[in-house]
Amino acid sequence: NTGIRNLPPSQPPLIWYAGLQKEFPELGNGGESAIAGPIYRHRQTYPAKLALPARYESCWFIGEYARGWVKAAKLDTQGKLQSIHPVLPPLRLGKPTNLKLGPQGRLHVLYYTKDDQGALVRIENKGAVKSAIAQALVHGLEQPPRHLKKSPLAKRGLQLMTKSDCLNCHQWTRPLVAPTFFEIAERYRDDKTAPKKLTDKVLQGGVGEWGQIPMAPHPQHTAKEARAMVDTILFLNQLKK
Repeated sequence: NTGIRNLPPSQPPLIWYAGLQKEFPELGNGGESAIAGPIYRHRQTYPAKLALPARYESCWFIGEYARGWVKAAKLDTQGKLQSIHPVLPPLRLGKPTNLKLGPQGRLHVLYYTKDDQGALVRIENKGAVKSAIAQALVHGLEQPPRHLKKSPLAKRGLQLMTKSDCLNCHQWTRPLVAPTFFEIAERYRDDKTAPKKLTDKVLQGGVGEWGQIPMAPHPQHTAKEARAMVDTILFLNQLKK
């Protein structure tokens, strides 16, 4: 063993979680595969039109591979945690594997998929557009069918799916870790028990229907929310007619 033998005293973690942690509800629920990224410190050499906004000063960028998010943990001058907020809430980055700051003060996120849709994402200052906190250059993210947003039946479920971890394993037409939403809709097209069956599957999880990769349970959702997501998936059959 060539490692050091006299270890420094252990220190309490800034953030800890397993499943749904009441101390950190911002982290959501699901598996655990944490990624520690850099702390942003603004430099005068950073281009003002490209570097991250001042609101990210002293933010520690963290990622979660299993849950598919990237967040900014705000630290005070003593290095203590003040808050945790999402980075680009409207954008799903898939499964992040690495977070790095570039020489111009922009955040780079590498994310993984099992097909050829992985990408290197660059997040930069949006400038005058106050409604967006940053800009990402992304290739390979599949968007939901546009007709879903126009349907009152499907819209609510789509909103819930976007905020949950559904898109980490499922895509609309491209196979990822799990079957596509269109494949699920097609399998249960004529099954009148499908709404309840799939709602239970969302809440309780399971394995065996589509191979041996398990689906995690989602106790953070109510039965009504899970049913709304299932209705959105089954609604895809109407788009195929």
